[in-house]
Amino acid sequence: MNKKRIISLVLLLSIAILPMTNVLAQEYEVGEKIEFGKYTGVVIAEKDVPEGIKPLKILDMKEIEYLLAKTEIELASTEESIFVDSDISTRATGSQTKRMSLISGLYVKAYYTYAVNPTRFGSCTNVVSYISGRPFADWTQTSYNGIVIDSGRTLAVNFSGFQDLYLLTPLGLVKINTTHADLYTEFYYTGI
Repeated sequence: MNKKRIISLVLLLSIAILPMTNVLAQEYEVGEKIEFGKYTGVVIAEKDVPEGIKPLKILDMKEIEYLLAKTEIELASTEESIFVDSDISTRATGSQTKRMSLISGLYVKAYYTYAVNPTRFGSCTNVVSYISGRPFADWTQTSYNGIVIDSGRTLAVNFSGFQDLYLLTPLGLVKINTTHADLYTEFYYTGI
C-alpha cells in the first residue's frame, strides 16, 4: 500500500511539473528573433560567438531588459582619460586614446598628423573605437569623422556604432544589438 502511494505521488508531481518544464525549455531555432522589450535579439549557435567573447548568463528576462537599458545609458556617459602615443622620430604623426566611459569600457583612438612648428594638429587620418573589459560585449564602429578646429589646437571626432551583447538566457544563446549610438569627443594637442 505504501509503495502505491509513493508511485502515485511521483506520477502526480511529474504531471504537475511537466507543463512548467515545457515553458522553460521552449525550443528556439538558430536565427530566430526574440523580443526583449524594445530590443530584439537573435538566437545564435555557439560557433557564431566572436573569439574572446564570453556570454553573460542571465536567468531572469527582466534582468535582460535592465542590462540593455543600462548599457545604452553607459554608452552615452563620458569620462575623459587620455593616453598619448607618438612616432616623432619617423614622421609627424601620432595618436591619442580616450576612455569614453569607465563603466561601459568604450575607448576611442584618434590617429592624426601634426605640424611641428608651431605644434598643431594637421589632420585626422583615422578613428578606431572599441570595447575593453566587458567579455560579453562587442562594439562595431560604423562610421567616423574627424576635423581640426580651434586653429589646430583641437581635433573634433564624431563616431558611431552599436554594441552587441552575448547572453546565455533560458531561451538559449542570444545576441542582442543595442540601438545605434552617435558619439562626439575632442582631443587636445599635448606637446610631446
